[in-house]
Amino acid sequence: MIDSNLRALLFILSLFFSLVLSAQERDISQLKSGMLKNFGKNAERLNDKYTAVNYYRAYILKRPRDMKMMYHLAELEESIRDYTYARDHYQVAFESTKPEYEVALYHKGRMEKMLGDYKQAKKDFERYLTLSKKTIDRDLKKQVTSEFLGCDSAMMLLAAPLDIAIGNLGKGVNKAHIEFAPLPLENGDIIFGSLQEDELKSYSLDEPRPKRKLFLASKEKGQWVTKGELDIPVNSDEMHTVSGSFSLDGNRFYFTRCSEDWKLEVICELWVCKKAGNIWKEPVRLSDVVNMQGYSSSQPTVGLEAKTGREVIYFVSDRPEGVGGDDIWFTRYDQKKDSYSSPRNLGRGVNTPRDEMSPFYHETEKKLYYSTDGRSGLGGFDIYVARGEMKKWLPSINVGAPINSSVDDIYYVLKSTGDSGFLVSNRKGGEQILHETCCDDIYEFFELDPLIINVEGTAWQADEQDYLSGRTDDLKNSAGKGKLADATVLVYIKEDGQEVLMRTLKTDADGKFMTSLEPDKEYRFEVTKDGFLNNDVSISTMGIKESVNLKRGMGLSPVMDGSFVIENIEYEFNSYNLTPTAKQSIDESLMKVLLENPDLKIEIGSHTDNIGSDDYNRKLSQQRAESVVKYLTSNGIDSKRLAAKGYGESMPLVSNENKDGSDNEANRQRNRRTEFKIIGRITLEQPKDEDE
Repeated sequence: MIDSNLRALLFILSLFFSLVLSAQERDISQLKSGMLKNFGKNAERLNDKYTAVNYYRAYILKRPRDMKMMYHLAELEESIRDYTYARDHYQVAFESTKPEYEVALYHKGRMEKMLGDYKQAKKDFERYLTLSKKTIDRDLKKQVTSEFLGCDSAMMLLAAPLDIAIGNLGKGVNKAHIEFAPLPLENGDIIFGSLQEDELKSYSLDEPRPKRKLFLASKEKGQWVTKGELDIPVNSDEMHTVSGSFSLDGNRFYFTRCSEDWKLEVICELWVCKKAGNIWKEPVRLSDVVNMQGYSSSQPTVGLEAKTGREVIYFVSDRPEGVGGDDIWFTRYDQKKDSYSSPRNLGRGVNTPRDEMSPFYHETEKKLYYSTDGRSGLGGFDIYVARGEMKKWLPSINVGAPINSSVDDIYYVLKSTGDSGFLVSNRKGGEQILHETCCDDIYEFFELDPLIINVEGTAWQADEQDYLSGRTDDLKNSAGKGKLADATVLVYIKEDGQEVLMRTLKTDADGKFMTSLEPDKEYRFEVTKDGFLNNDVSISTMGIKESVNLKRGMGLSPVMDGSFVIENIEYEFNSYNLTPTAKQSIDESLMKVLLENPDLKIEIGSHTDNIGSDDYNRKLSQQRAESVVKYLTSNGIDSKRLAAKGYGESMPLVSNENKDGSDNEANRQRNRRTEFKIIGRITLEQPKDEDE
């Protein structure tokens, strides 16, 4: 099957019929209409759309009433992204008043949108919905309505542009053909895909044609300059090499190779080049588990599974059982077995019934940037972002203008700093060869005033009472306390009513770690270490308008061996009902401990003084312990983690009487207490490994 997005990378490479000169190289105006039509069909069979368009345009000048060809010509012009001609020819087809070309008004509106004329596009969409209300099918009506509403959202995005500067990389990189797949390197260079030819050439069928390859470019004196082919052994003279991504450890380079089959349809496959020491070995094709026979797999990007650190490769494929068109899929790499899991679809949080392409996974923020024409954007392929991993994603968001334009915007990538990067677009003003929106160029963008929010955390050993009272989150209380090296810090972000694990960190020898946060977000830091109880710390960046370094303490208590009194647990007189003060105390101490340590199993022990009979006190204390358990379970704590035990008056902390036998009310109050102690741990249910 054809990978339509990768074919878009190749369509400008002209494939001409061996006995026919290019329509651009001869005067075709004197040819008869039938010959023009046949030459156009031949060019189409060879996937040479530009030549076909030239012949068909000459044809309709002679046969302007052939609406079937007029409509087909508009479709071809749309496919080569000549939106102005496509708009005009869709208009002619619609005005023919033939019922079968009524839909041309909808397509004309789409071309208006691609040209940035959103007001006219809205009028076209609205008029088409009115004209076709008795004949339009449900799916098409849904598409037209989405396009109609998308015009309003596009104008809103344009009215509130991002504070970003964007510019073309210039002729040192961008040539006559399309450039694509920029990949920034740590030293400031970029890898990119290109043909690196300055003009459009014609080739006969028996003549070898050049292949697209990966190149390296550097910035010299403020100008981007191509430095030659990439020095990793990935380029081929037999196949196109069109995109790549390094593993995070730098030892594997995943990339795409594409070739045309006997039908001149493009099939793409994923390959990997591995590093042995300082030497890159010859690349190998990934197995049929990933490269399904008869379908395309392309455009890899690499991330890490948040909890396990396992390598995840996201890629584009038209394989069966997707959401629709070209979808984004993922496979996981098992380094020990040197094998890849069966690919899985990212699901409808990312994929649409139309096409997705050019994924880029930003590991630091656990964000997937990708392009799609299946959502109501500014026009064509727009760049969207979704936070998550594998099959779990928060809703996708349009990244906005000027990153997105009315035309196709693809291959968005970020530099390691996160405040600048690259994208590919066929927007006006690029290095174009045939018409003003024909070809994709690489652009660079910069945030003009980036807001930088860093957190410097310190994990330290707190005593039990500080831990139970919640005083461990104040960095001032860590003074003079031991710092916890090699503690694990899980960073969660709270969005759309959900939590997403963003990254896993380790503290250094001084118990410290550093990480960056986004503005106007809520975060939860979970700190763990063997032999210690966990600690959760909430950090908000809401309302922060200037760059800042936030400092936070994160104290962990050693696992407690004995019983610990829960302060301020009070009951109504001669009753086991918890007072509001008691509930507040539970919320601020025991509840927090249980939530931060979801595997703990504890005993709630209740004690009385010696007023009343033994049986009465034992029964009352049991009921009071059960009241605490009931309150905890009503607030979401699993009952399997709780045990209630009433000890009555059998285990006083201190004597209830003074030495002279008189009553000691203060001691009685100490003996009327509720305690907890750790009695074990439960096995937490682990998420099922999707490979199993």
